[in-house]
Amino acid sequence: MGETKEVIVRTDEAIKRIDKDFDEVKKDVKSIDRRVARIEGKFGLGALGSESPLVLTKIGREILENSGIKKAADQFKDQLLKQIKKEKPPTAYDVQEVTRNVFKQFDFGEDVLKQMKEYAFQNGEWGLSDILDVGAIYFRDIALKELEFKIEDLNRKSNR
Repeated sequence: MGETKEVIVRTDEAIKRIDKDFDEVKKDVKSIDRRVARIEGKFGLGALGSESPLVLTKIGREILENSGIKKAADQFKDQLLKQIKKEKPPTAYDVQEVTRNVFKQFDFGEDVLKQMKEYAFQNGEWGLSDILDVGAIYFRDIALKELEFKIEDLNRKSNR
């Protein structure tokens, strides 16, 4: 019985190390993803411009209008604002990040999701996460105004 308990304890410890390592990998991937997005933004290749605050590029504005995310964001404005306000973001930068997180988790409904997936499939270059990011940056400005921040408050240097 003692050997079995020891194996279980070692296995549990190994699982905890793997979980910790996986969390580190997720952080690294997120960092790489943001760096690539900034590079794309500098060259006008991505949906978001890399300046601070983030802005939609010509590609981003096209995604916003054609993917269905703008219409969905406008349709669910009250619910989205409620979720953002619930987080009580203390700075304009936090409003931006909370809005991005809310858009990733919000249930826009099957019809809207289907439209965005179809757009992503037809265009091939932009995935659902890109579409949601575009919608979040569009909606960030609505949330900033609602929470009485100014877009100028988003300068990252002053929010660090």
